[in-house]
Amino acid sequence: MEEAHVAVNAVKAERRPAPGTGNAIAEYFHFAERGTDFATEARAGLTTFMVMAYIIFLNAGIIAKPLNLDPIAVSAATALVAGIMTIAMGIVGNYPFALAAGLGINAIVAFSLTAKGLDARGAMGVIVIEGLVITALVLIGLREAVMNAVPLALKRSIGVGIGLFILFIGFANGGIIAGQQSAYGSIPAVTMRPIVEPQQYVFLFGLAVTIVLFAMRIRAALIISILVTTVVAIVFGIQKVGDLVWSPNFSTLGLGLQDPFQAFAKLGVLTAILTIFAIMLLDFFDTMGTVTGVAAEAGLADA
Repeated sequence: MEEAHVAVNAVKAERRPAPGTGNAIAEYFHFAERGTDFATEARAGLTTFMVMAYIIFLNAGIIAKPLNLDPIAVSAATALVAGIMTIAMGIVGNYPFALAAGLGINAIVAFSLTAKGLDARGAMGVIVIEGLVITALVLIGLREAVMNAVPLALKRSIGVGIGLFILFIGFANGGIIAGQQSAYGSIPAVTMRPIVEPQQYVFLFGLAVTIVLFAMRIRAALIISILVTTVVAIVFGIQKVGDLVWSPNFSTLGLGLQDPFQAFAKLGVLTAILTIFAIMLLDFFDTMGTVTGVAAEAGLADA
């Protein structure tokens, strides 16, 4: 999925220490111009990894079962692609953005495309074509023109919506909220769950630690809160260490190239084109909002 999820691996400029000393790494990544140094970037990179690592498991949890795929293989592919694209963004693009599979599009793949009769190869083929279309828009400059035409306030609001969506997922996975069948149809209504289970208390504890550390303006707030919450979860048996170690399985790599035009055969040309276009719009504006937010946070935005 083309740059569907982006995260910044830098802190705000006013919180950064003095620039680096001018070694090769500092010069290549423009530490002096960006007001940062190697220690800050290392700490920020570790923080970015830890706050993004959830996508490795969540992506598999969303698409593996509907597409009849091995969840370990999906997790391995998610991690591998995220690593390659993030390294490329840093070395080639020279920007402190981390890229990974994004939330939203994976749900469309898992539920919407499969409901249309596409299997895993056909559903991922739609994503491949959509990614190629966006790449073409980038090469001809149309994507940049559209981004410049959208008001800054609207671009920022998209980022806010994405943040709320991730917060919503956190509350759902933490057991704080749950879906309930609506009386008006198949749309699930969200309800609060009673706080009685150990995992709920661990979640609330981790959330409280994060809020307190942020309020105290501790730079490593996210890293500390994640580590502390993980240790607490292991100590109280919420998370087993053995569940964190898997053997890599890359059998899903290239799945979208095996039958990329299945959508045209099963849905018809017009429906397939409209489906690809709809997903492209979601991907396009999702990325726009996220990049705007993280670029502003890193002090890299023009406005």
